[in-house]
Amino acid sequence: MEITRFQRFLALGTEGTLCRTGEFSYAPEDAIHTAAAIRDLGPDAVTMILGEGRKSAQVYALAMAASLGDAPTRRAALAAMPSFLSTSAELFAFCDASRGLRGWGRGLRTAVGRWYTARSVDDLAREVLGCGEMAGWSHRDLLRLAHPVAPSPEHDRLFRWITTGEGDPPTAVPAIPTETPHVLEPLHRRTLIAIDSSTSMHGAHGSIAAEFANTLTSLTEATVIGFSDRSYPLDVPVTQPPSAGGWVDHAVPFTHESPVDALIMITDADTWNARMGPEQLLRKPGRLVVIGLGPRALFGEVGDPEILHVVGYDGSVPALVLAFIA
Repeated sequence: MEITRFQRFLALGTEGTLCRTGEFSYAPEDAIHTAAAIRDLGPDAVTMILGEGRKSAQVYALAMAASLGDAPTRRAALAAMPSFLSTSAELFAFCDASRGLRGWGRGLRTAVGRWYTARSVDDLAREVLGCGEMAGWSHRDLLRLAHPVAPSPEHDRLFRWITTGEGDPPTAVPAIPTETPHVLEPLHRRTLIAIDSSTSMHGAHGSIAAEFANTLTSLTEATVIGFSDRSYPLDVPVTQPPSAGGWVDHAVPFTHESPVDALIMITDADTWNARMGPEQLLRKPGRLVVIGLGPRALFGEVGDPEILHVVGYDGSVPALVLAFIA
């Protein structure tokens, strides 16, 4: 059992080197070491799952603990589930994973029921109106499976409307912020951010690269360069996406002479365009992150734990990168 693979899955959503962004579902083969860690660590694995991490991966790991762990582990996971799953989307993802891992039993029905009874009517109304169905599940399905006892007449009326359509529908209730937004903490890491400036990176991809670079420069000790068949320094903040044109040589950023703790390369190329592979180029200390804005990972599945491939880009990427290079 490799505990580092389990920790990597919780932090990044992958046990290997390829990290995806956007909406997707995990499968058991994505979390083989996570399943082993759950069996070996028992309830301590649940404690780790509930810490800091990528929420979609944590939700899947919690479903694995509630399905594959021993009795104390399953009880701990199901006890934590109602409060840890803060949205309908997370609840539906948990139930979808559980359906594939274990099927429905009394413990799972009870935990799902507590997800509904522990929330105020206003909170539930917002969830039902905001996300009524996802991953093949709906609130109607879950309430009919769980059969929770309504803790108040108001809950009873809402449960009845959800399951049968009888009575008046809930009205939208303005959300009241209950949590402060998650703020990314700066890291004392020397990072080299290398932005592909070849012809294909014009337009939206160049703007994404500039946005990411500006975010990371405020959080790390960063140097930013553009590169195609050569490299050149970029002013920070990056106000204009680099545009050197021509072809790209992915070996160029590795020739940067200053020592760094992490090299972060942003490109939309689908293939490795260099005379050497990344294994040969990564001889000096440091971690490599490749953010691939094209449809495929740049290097494919390289099994080096010091390399992370991020396919696509969304608001979660800065946090994923910081977690990897920390």
